[in-house]
Amino acid sequence: MFLKLPKQNVETMIKKDQDTLDTEISEIRQVMKEKVVELEKLEGGDGSKSRAFQLKAMTK
Repeated sequence: MFLKLPKQNVETMIKKDQDTLDTEISEIRQVMKEKVVELEKLEGGDGSKSRAFQLKAMTK
């Protein structure tokens, strides 16, 4: 089903949704990094192998 909505409202809604998704993705990535470190420690490692997962992007 399609609805006809004003262009400005649709753009605002899409930007809001995209911001929400970006925030959720960032949070999930951070949790994933923490879980990788925890998994390595449970496997008997010292955390040196999981350092690559703790890198941060230089630009966005």
